Amino acid sequence: NFRVGGDGGSGIVIIRIHKVMPIKPNAAYEFSYDGESHLLYEGGRGVTITKGGKEVSEIAEKDVGTYNYTVTLKDGYKWDDLTENKTISVTVTVTPLNSNCTVCSPIFSA
Repeated sequence: NFRVGGDGGSGIVIIRIHKVMPIKPNAAYEFSYDGESHLLYEGGRGVTITKGGKEVSEIAEKDVGTYNYTVTLKDGYKWDDLTENKTISVTVTVTPLNSNCTVCSPIFSA
């Protein structure tokens, strides 16, 4: 897919062609900790993914916490909505205990 646009003047037409990235990552991902690593977005041709200033090949998390990634388009690529870079937030939460549990009472000593 390609998008064409441009400005003209004095009989000159300028055409800019950008490759449109077919898959855009979500702005945020959230899931409950289950001990498994979750692959949420895989980089590829046309994008660079960074986490904490370091380049990574994918957005994947396992441990409880909030993580921020930046997905940067390489030259010549645009998202289908024509925006630029995307900041992605990943939140892994703790699964709450079932409040109806009858054998889950806390253990403590006096």
